[in-house]
Amino acid sequence: MAQDAETPSLKEGRRWIRQPLLLSILAGALYALAFPVVQASPLAWFALIPLIWAVRAARTWRRALLYGATAAVAMCAIGYAWIADMAMRFWSVPLPVAALLLLLYSSFGEINFTLFALFLHRLRRRLERWPAAATAALFTLIEALVPKIFPDTLGSTQVNVPGLPAAASLVGTFGLSFVVAWFGACLAWIPGSGVRRRRRLGELVLCLVCVGGIWMYGARRLQAVDALPVQHQLDVAIVQSNIGDMGVFLDELGDMRVMADTVIAQYMKLTREAVEPGKPDVVIWPETAIPITPRDRAFEPVRALVREL
Repeated sequence: MAQDAETPSLKEGRRWIRQPLLLSILAGALYALAFPVVQASPLAWFALIPLIWAVRAARTWRRALLYGATAAVAMCAIGYAWIADMAMRFWSVPLPVAALLLLLYSSFGEINFTLFALFLHRLRRRLERWPAAATAALFTLIEALVPKIFPDTLGSTQVNVPGLPAAASLVGTFGLSFVVAWFGACLAWIPGSGVRRRRRLGELVLCLVCVGGIWMYGARRLQAVDALPVQHQLDVAIVQSNIGDMGVFLDELGDMRVMADTVIAQYMKLTREAVEPGKPDVVIWPETAIPITPRDRAFEPVRALVREL
């Protein structure tokens, strides 16, 4: 009888946690999809909304921590799936180990989500009364202070939006992060009814005016740059061999020196082909073009090629 009496509450509790977790996953997914390869920049403006809703539903700070970490994992699972792919390709690890490495990266690579959720939960009573700009400032401050391996800031999602990237010359990348987070926070904090809702709507209008203002600044900035006379135009040739995994290539040839000479010879051949149609000002090789320590013996053919061309 006691077990039957507890069953509804257990089901209710599971339902209660399931929805915030789904919201957290949605937040991470929206954030990740705003970056390459999808580059759906408008999604970033709504990415914080489900995370704020999830944290507001958290009864304890541990739950809030869980929701922030879940958003970080979802973001990395989509945006940094190449880490697992790289581990399987170059380290020959099985899929479960590669997934574990990706999970390990998400625990610190996007820790700003976790910290934001924690502080948001701690300050939620005040942030409910304060303007949504305070929530956006909290997110931007954490984003600016917490070190990141990759510069995947909220403002960086707008790199392909006409006008906004140029506005970074005025407000900086973190300024763009703030206005994107401000828009999302305005929508997330709008209550059901009453005077507070009208204030939130008024703040949303103010946010849109600010966004429009910096967009107009960026658009005019681009027009001014395009109007500048071109003093000199560089012709650049980029050489890429697509040789693939150097370790596999080394196994096929059986000798480090032979492998290095073969790779360098391939880049020299491609360079000649790139230079033949015209004389580029600069020829660029990738960082792996010289697959050994760049000693004189390996570099001498490259020096000879430069003198020749």
